[in-house]
Amino acid sequence: MTYDEIINYIEGLPPFVPVKREDGRPLFDLETVTELAARLDNPQDRLKAVHIAGTNGKGSTAEFLSEIMISSGYKTGLFTSPYLKCIREQTKINSEIISKQDFTEVFSDVIEKAEEMKAEGMKAPSEFEMDVCASFLYFAKCKCNIVIIEAGLGGEFDATNIISDPLLCIFTQISRDHMSVLGESLSEIAGVKAGIIKPGCDCLTVKQESEASAVLEKRAWDRGARLKEATEPEEVRSDLSGVSFIREICGEDAKATLNVTGSYQALNASLAIDAALILKQDGYPGVTADTIKKGLLNVKRPGRFEVICKDPVIIADGAHNVGGVKALLEGLKQIFPGNYNAGKGFVFVAGVLADKEYDEMIDLVTPHAFKVFTVTPGNVRAMPAKALAEVFEEHGGDAAPVEEVSLAIDKAKQTATEKGMPVVVFGSLYYMGSLKGEM
Repeated sequence: MTYDEIINYIEGLPPFVPVKREDGRPLFDLETVTELAARLDNPQDRLKAVHIAGTNGKGSTAEFLSEIMISSGYKTGLFTSPYLKCIREQTKINSEIISKQDFTEVFSDVIEKAEEMKAEGMKAPSEFEMDVCASFLYFAKCKCNIVIIEAGLGGEFDATNIISDPLLCIFTQISRDHMSVLGESLSEIAGVKAGIIKPGCDCLTVKQESEASAVLEKRAWDRGARLKEATEPEEVRSDLSGVSFIREICGEDAKATLNVTGSYQALNASLAIDAALILKQDGYPGVTADTIKKGLLNVKRPGRFEVICKDPVIIADGAHNVGGVKALLEGLKQIFPGNYNAGKGFVFVAGVLADKEYDEMIDLVTPHAFKVFTVTPGNVRAMPAKALAEVFEEHGGDAAPVEEVSLAIDKAKQTATEKGMPVVVFGSLYYMGSLKGEM
């Protein structure tokens, strides 16, 4: 198959729409992806992997750790999702996106096995299951020293969880999201995330709410795994140029600097530091204080508190759940305290998926919104812009639906310039990738 034929094949696959069980929750299992991987000679079993689950911060933590390991001299694979513009963004080695040629080679193998399964009357693999297997096959063929894997949805039944013997399992902040899939309570959600813990493995987590923490501790105990709580960053400083914080690195207090914005990134970076230090003791002696600090500086996170314009200031953040919106608002409070504390100090562009906790997200945002322009993200699960504007109005906001993202940005820029306010674009990663093209 050619590259274009593969892209057409992928685009022709059914969109992700969870299948409901009798109790109303979707049914997931690892049977299909396990079969697909087996037909590819189980590339995941040839990987030295770090597996990351959580609700918010997974991708950032994965990027921070990947760059640290690269700076430490190790050939490092990285799998993250979703992508912003191109499917190949999900798969990298040493920060380089998989080439069209390599993508074509591994995905052709994956599609061949997927078609064999369909011909034999088996369930067809989903796009994500094929993405995972193609990436694992690529990492194995390239003989990576280590790979960093971000779980997609949940953990226990996520396709990435065919990794059977991870070097380390990491948990970022766990909060309420994808509740129709993962469960209504925080303990249910944490239980699904905790499914990545394997017998006897090392585990690392940020400080969690007590309900989630209890679940992780019990799962680790039951599986004979070692669970450690990560170091919290101190003296966090954030502005439009980046973030800095203080913490112990290799036995000494040190200042870490990030070239990404958003104060919440300090927690993700500190988690990655602890992960690197665990790996240092587990066969990766090249990790040092200098390589850690160098790696952190190399990270860029498009669509995550990204400053895409400075006149007026426009910040794009893929915050798409309650935890993400709280972190976004905390970042805005630190950088724009006058606008935040005065209330109604920001112009928002918002687009959300209909299966999110949009009511609570809107309730958090509305007190700080002078004006909201709503859009419809490019996804079958998207809430229409008009319906979203109506919800904002119900919460006391001033909102207007806009048909095109480009027009919404133009209207937001005009209003922000007139009022001297920043523009904040949020609600879904599914339209973040198009923003720079709309500027």
